[in-house]
Amino acid sequence: MFTIATVGVLVGMLGACGGGGGGASGGTTATGGTGTSNGFGGSNSTGNKPPSISGNPPSAILQGTEYVFVPKVSDPDGDRLTFWVTGLPSWASFSSSTGRIKGTPDLGDLGSITGIRIGVTDGAANVYLSPFSIDVVATALGSATLSWESPTQRADGSPLMNLAGFKIYWGMDPDGLSNSMTIANPGLTSFMIEQLVPARWYFVATAFDTEGLESSFSNIASKMIL
Repeated sequence: MFTIATVGVLVGMLGACGGGGGGASGGTTATGGTGTSNGFGGSNSTGNKPPSISGNPPSAILQGTEYVFVPKVSDPDGDRLTFWVTGLPSWASFSSSTGRIKGTPDLGDLGSITGIRIGVTDGAANVYLSPFSIDVVATALGSATLSWESPTQRADGSPLMNLAGFKIYWGMDPDGLSNSMTIANPGLTSFMIEQLVPARWYFVATAFDTEGLESSFSNIASKMIL
């Protein structure tokens, strides 16, 4: 059992499975799309080891849903890194300190944005991620079925007599779960999230009581939608 301190209830482990392809797993894997040349006009200084950048940007996003992608980077010399992007969609923002693309498209943004490219420099050498596209779609077919154990007691060992329901949070960024659903039924122990585009999605659950007090997040479950 997983102890949740905010409300002081015990909540079971959250799991993700079901339709849409792929299975639940405990972490992300960054693959593909790695550039190692000075694609933005930079040059390597003698003795400098260039940074590396990799990642698998989600190729689609459902309108009205938050898109998040953060490339994985490293620098052998421990140099300070700066990021830039070309071809950024108008509905998205970009972080020059992390390389993160984040934004929520709406119905007016339906369609494909091509030629997006993220670069990073250590001040001497520039490397970049291979160009990628983002399709903004009106509907999606992926789904994930979540299951959990209903809490029966608080962390101090006293019975939990006023459980009111659960909340599910999910998104593409485990540190920024921007979508949520309230389940006002304390008897339910599973729920299906639908309309998921191909990407790795992250999910957590909380419990809340009749006084509106909500627990901390459960463990994070993830699922790759293919």
